[in-house]
Amino acid sequence: YVGATGGMFLSQLTLGIDWRARKDLQEQLARLAASGQTGTKEGRAMLLRETVLALRRAEIAWLYAAYKDAGPPMGGPQAQSAFQAAASEARARFRQEIVRNADGSVVSNPTPEMRARATEGQGTVVVSLVVVARRGLTAVTNLGDANQIRGALSERGSLDANTLVALEVVWSPAAENDRMSTAELEQVYPEM
Repeated sequence: YVGATGGMFLSQLTLGIDWRARKDLQEQLARLAASGQTGTKEGRAMLLRETVLALRRAEIAWLYAAYKDAGPPMGGPQAQSAFQAAASEARARFRQEIVRNADGSVVSNPTPEMRARATEGQGTVVVSLVVVARRGLTAVTNLGDANQIRGALSERGSLDANTLVALEVVWSPAAENDRMSTAELEQVYPEM
């Protein structure tokens, strides 16, 4: 946000992914978080493209969706505050942060010992994509319409380094054996 001028737009797209893609997506997002170049705007744009590509590849497993945006364009300080609030709210819902990559610094925590319970089945994963851009992004008005979600992802994935201001990718659970059933997902993410 340093030196950011003009109107900025915040949006958050959240997808619940079922067992068919959960494990692979968790692994891919962990790899991206561990290797992404978040210290540069080009690195953040590449990380966004790769995350969008992973979510698009998991389309057959999209189970739930949620969308929200902050409305009209905001100035730098307001956008930064709204972004931090949205990212913090998304991160507050998970149990254990395994890897965090912010401002070019990667922090990894050991995966806690867990055993998946039979009642959790093969589990789900929820991925929240919080984006601040220098232009308005198309809203998802019908969460049941895969074409709208696909279009919203593609649009975000096409943001270049100069248009993307901020990015936060949060997925929960992060550990493969920390399973979240659909019943738990619906309780923790009632907006989906």
